[in-house]
Amino acid sequence: MIEYQYKIIKDSIQQLIQEGRFDEAKVAIREVKSIFQYDPDFYVIEANLYYLKGSYGLAKAVGSRGLELNVNHVELL
Repeated sequence: MIEYQYKIIKDSIQQLIQEGRFDEAKVAIREVKSIFQYDPDFYVIEANLYYLKGSYGLAKAVGSRGLELNVNHVELL
């Protein structure tokens, strides 16, 4: 059940990003990371958000933080 809810949350945030609703996605990411602060998947999503907004430095910084949590995370390499 928890895995299903987790997937719904991730998919919802990714949908916001795809729709260009970056501010809403940023708020949702901040809220989720307060709960799942050690989950590198949310760092991937946040890094993608910043990349799409053209904030490449922030994207790199967030990605680096995610790599600190999991040095083998394929999407962060």
